[in-house]
Amino acid sequence: MSGVFLSYSRGDRALAEQIIQGLRALGIDVWWDEDMPGVDWQEELERQISGLAGVVVLWTPNSSASKNVRDEARLGLRTEKLVNVLAGAPEPPFPFDRVNGLPLDGWTGREQHRGWMRVVQTVESLMVKAGSAKPGEIMAVLAERDQALRLTRANVEDAEHTFQDAQLHEAESGEAASAASAALVQAEGQLQRMVEMRVSSAVMRTAQQELDDAQTAKTEASQAHRTAKAALSEASRTLARARTALDRLVVEGAPAPSPQSSPAKAPS
Repeated sequence: MSGVFLSYSRGDRALAEQIIQGLRALGIDVWWDEDMPGVDWQEELERQISGLAGVVVLWTPNSSASKNVRDEARLGLRTEKLVNVLAGAPEPPFPFDRVNGLPLDGWTGREQHRGWMRVVQTVESLMVKAGSAKPGEIMAVLAERDQALRLTRANVEDAEHTFQDAQLHEAESGEAASAASAALVQAEGQLQRMVEMRVSSAVMRTAQQELDDAQTAKTEASQAHRTAKAALSEASRTLARARTALDRLVVEGAPAPSPQSSPAKAPS
């Protein structure tokens, strides 16, 4: 087999899964204990270590005190395949601090991150050494993925601005429609009073004209409000689609040629 094994503490499962998604999105073979239900994965790791390119250990306040994580890190250190990843920890615990730690604090998988780039570079160098990747191959996929993420994030930002503008316009047009309705009610009341007062025909024509104008204004304001509501609905759908595209890209990766290794599978 090729690729890497990820060692982590159960308390850090969310971040571990994010790391796995990030590596698999680059075409890197990754396996962890979740791939082997009912199997002693530490025994399996020891059995498979000769075929692995690396052992990635996620060091956190949780994992630093974990015997299982230390045992797995020891196996990686002994075979010179250890990759230390830090999250909330200043450095790997002794004796694993012989290998530099790569900080991932603040990494979300949705933007470029220096620590993540160093993790990928380190994994790539181990995979090149193992013969499962060519020099620069995985970093090229990462560069293309980062470009796709930048474009997709820009789409999300544009959609958010459009949605905010549509919200504001819908609110303003709603207020205008309400004001037009109130003005129509007032004009109707005024005309009724003119009728009751038996005013001159000239005054009646003026009151009737005001009522007609108020009716026209209400019709136009109501139409403008309906148009604004439709625009807001479309902006909301566009924003939802943009966010979904970003989420999918984070999980699945940018469409690009994969390194030589195949998608991750549990060891046989």
